[in-house]
Amino acid sequence: MLKKFSPAVFLLTIFCFFLPWVSVSCQNQKVATFSGTDLVRGTIVKVPDEQGNIKEERKGAEPLAILALLSALAGLGLSFLKDKRGVIGSGVAGALGIVFLFLLKSKLENDAMNVGSGLLNVHVHYEIGFYLTMLLFLIAVILSVVIFMSESKQNNMQQSQSVS
Repeated sequence: MLKKFSPAVFLLTIFCFFLPWVSVSCQNQKVATFSGTDLVRGTIVKVPDEQGNIKEERKGAEPLAILALLSALAGLGLSFLKDKRGVIGSGVAGALGIVFLFLLKSKLENDAMNVGSGLLNVHVHYEIGFYLTMLLFLIAVILSVVIFMSESKQNNMQQSQSVS
């Protein structure tokens, strides 16, 4: 029963990429909000210049967001395998997703600090989509460990019964 739950976790993780992930504020005013898909494919941002005019600026894709999405997709595919490789692979994909999200968080915060050489008061706020994605990757890892442990215990019990 637990094995069938694992693909659902990765499907929900992928869905979370469509939710708001990051809001950027400057001088305590929200400037932009990005979903996970915005970070994956890049987006156009409206940025005020020194005179207060709004200009559009193209922001490229974030490689770490792409890697997090690929981790979710890999975990989804691996969760359909019926052997230990699928269980272990799903757990590794979830763990990699967590690592990529932490690295992305660090990069976005560094980028915000570097904007205007620190003269502007730019803050990055993480939204529900980011935290749900992180939580679902963690659930995928825990679920994979539980499935692996229960399968190992079941195999040990079967071996001990066949010996006796």
